[in-house]
Amino acid sequence: MLLVAFITSFIQVFFSQSIISKKIFKNRQILKYDNQSLRISKVLQETTYKFMLIGKYFIFGALVYSYLYF
Repeated sequence: MLLVAFITSFIQVFFSQSIISKKIFKNRQILKYDNQSLRISKVLQETTYKFMLIGKYFIFGALVYSYLYF
């Protein structure tokens, strides 16, 4: 049961990353002529990417921990 929960959360992290990157790409096309908005969009993109990497490593670590100790 715990393994199923970790696998589904791992899939959700990858799925949400693809949705967020599509939204950011669409916003970048809309705000193509506004340099300040592009800079803000780039900072938001880098921040969300870093948080998603942290989430992926956390889920992977929890999965390894569950295999080792349960």
